Amino acid sequence: GPAPAVDLRRERALSSSLRSLIGKGLVRSAHDLSDGGLAIALLESSLAGPEIRGAELSLPVSMAAEDLLFGESQGRVLITVSSEDLPAVEEECARREIEILRIGRITGSSLRLEQGGQRLEVELAELERLWKGALSEILRPDAEFR
Repeated sequence: GPAPAVDLRRERALSSSLRSLIGKGLVRSAHDLSDGGLAIALLESSLAGPEIRGAELSLPVSMAAEDLLFGESQGRVLITVSSEDLPAVEEECARREIEILRIGRITGSSLRLEQGGQRLEVELAELERLWKGALSEILRPDAEFR
């Protein structure tokens, strides 16, 4: 289908807000969702630092899980914020008319997703092993393609 329309006013407000929040030290991490969606952003963010950091998420039931997790629409960013800084972030976003959705918190070493009673939990160490080993597995001399 056709690519979704880009709202330049909204994009500018989002990028201005992010720069402001980052400049004030209120954002611990930020990851654009337009390449791989929320699922890839969560995985990359969880594995990016010196130690694996998991997350516990409660996804709204108003959208299909595959759209929430893999949708690559523009103007969406996953950010992490401390509990103490959340009110200031909410205030900044409200002032610029940016919708925010609090979906979870950082936890131990797994990704836990819940939506409408459905639950999924995956250990990040296993995902990291699969992700980092994927290319070497594909390039194995005896690899079979189907």
